[in-house]
Amino acid sequence: MQVEKCFTSNDGTQRFLLKFDDGELVESVLIPRHDRFTLCISSQVGCGLGCAFCLTGQLGFTRDLTADEIISQVLLMRRYPADRFSIVFMGMGEPLQNYDNVMTAIQFFHHHHGLGLPMSRITVSTAGLIPGIERLAGEPFFPNLSISLTGVTNRTRDALMPINRKYPIEAVM
Repeated sequence: MQVEKCFTSNDGTQRFLLKFDDGELVESVLIPRHDRFTLCISSQVGCGLGCAFCLTGQLGFTRDLTADEIISQVLLMRRYPADRFSIVFMGMGEPLQNYDNVMTAIQFFHHHHGLGLPMSRITVSTAGLIPGIERLAGEPFFPNLSISLTGVTNRTRDALMPINRKYPIEAVM
């Protein structure tokens, strides 16, 4: 993996365009705060969910990232001890569609022989894939879960997020 481009905004946020060995590109973002950093990482090249507001969804799905490719994003951006940063799977892709690789990466981030990051500093953001949520709930250790509702009614969510037709708000909750 190599950094194809890096963009820095006025507030210090850095967006990394990363190129993998097969030529595929993903974005990762380092978001600074006064006391810590958030590393926003991708789990897939593109996304197959087709959410109307999301450029990644408009690209379509290309492939899942391997656990090593997920981990490498964090290692590239990590410049601080584990008590100074958190990780959020909110980059390109739907993490619960790449469950095994995402969980392997999370185990590395959490394990004391890995980064030693507490699970409370790891968040998986999902559009609401119920089978993945249920599988995550059965894990012995699991990260925080964030659900992108985007709209508070099924009608709005249906228009913005096609996945809502299969997993409506009531079922996700």
